[in-house]
Parts: sequence; structure tokens; C-alpha cells
Amino acid sequence: VPRPAVFRGLAQSWNWTGWSWDDLQKRDDVAARPHAVPHGETFGLAPSNATTLGAYARHPTDGYVFDAGETADALFAAGDVRTRVDALLRPSAVVDALLDGVPRRLHTRAHGTSSQFYAGPAGAGAPWHYHEHAVNALGFGRKTWYLRPPAEALYSVEPPSSWSRVPAAGYVCDQRAGDVLFVPANWAHAVVNQEASVGVAVEFVDGAMVHFMNARGLVPAEGRG
Repeated sequence: VPRPAVFRGLAQSWNWTGWSWDDLQKRDDVAARPHAVPHGETFGLAPSNATTLGAYARHPTDGYVFDAGETADALFAAGDVRTRVDALLRPSAVVDALLDGVPRRLHTRAHGTSSQFYAGPAGAGAPWHYHEHAVNALGFGRKTWYLRPPAEALYSVEPPSSWSRVPAAGYVCDQRAGDVLFVPANWAHAVVNQEASVGVAVEFVDGAMVHFMNARGLVPAEGRG
């Protein structure tokens, strides 16, 4: 089972033009939907109110902006962040072939191209969750990650702002500006911003993950050979 790894300073030389918190405060031309739990609607939480990225950055709550659509595209338009992330995750024909039969949500995009912009003030973050392999590059700020291996993975919709104590975790990692963190598939993680933080994350799959899903019966029967 692969383990999480942090690459100190790997993204330090990336061109993060337009990504600082001061820059975000000027982006009233970009729509945003902050939520106490990233992608909270997926878990049945009430939809967040629409605002602009600039208004959110000037008056942040405990909400988080996490987007792979138009908001992300507006940030990727400057600098070289998208190019740098894509360079870390070269698509593989072998992986593409293995995807046949895997749940359709993994077919909806070319793996390695679903780069997501995120931004959140100090104290914001994400509750326990897990998903595909992920790479997370922090452009600005500082974050604390709590991680558990697949056998101890769990989901929660309790945002960090409501935590009464630091969660129990097998691993704890401090991510600083310029660091890139790799989180393997099915490793649960919860995250808290120690400072206002801005960065990019992307999820992807590989052959080992597909095998893991088959072994756990997560692939539809007609897709298993």
C-alpha cells in the first residue's frame, strides 16, 4: 500500500501569479460558492450562497472555495500552475485501458486534468474523507493534514471549525507554501488551515487503485473479469 509523501519546496518555483490572498480580493469578476465542507452538496448539505471570489476573500467566513470549473479556470489563466500540475501526472494508456468497468464517475474526465483551485482562511479546512490518489500543491499559506490508512478510513461532515479537539490520526503532516503532498487512494485525511491558504489539487487513478476497488467489490460485477 503506498504511503503519503510530502515534497518540500517542489512548487516553490511555480508561477503563482494572481493566486495570493491579496489577488483574490480583487476578483469580483469571478463567481464563488464557499462552503464549510468542501463539495458539501455531495453529502446532502444545504447549497452554499453564491458570491464573488473577491467578496469572499475580503470577508471570509469558515467556508472553503473548492472548484474545478469556471472559478478554477479564471485562476489558471495566469501563471503556469495548470501546466506544472499536468506535468506531474502524465496520462497513461495502460491506466486508461484498466478503467473499463470502473464506476462512471471515473470516466467523466481524463485523469490528471481535473485540477481544482482551493482557497480558505485560517481555521477552515476539510473533515475526514477519502477518494482517488491526489496531489495537493500549496501556493500560499500553511495547512495541517491528519491522515489514516485505508483500513481506518472514514467519512465525516463535521467541519474543522466545530472540532472540540485535534483528531486522532496515524500521521500528521505540516504543509507549507511551496510543498506538494501526495495522498494515496483510500487514505482518509482531514485538513485544517493554519493560515489563509490557496493552492491546487488534482485526483487521479492508477492500476493499483483499480485492483484495490475490484478486490473490495467496488467495481460493478459486469466490469470484473
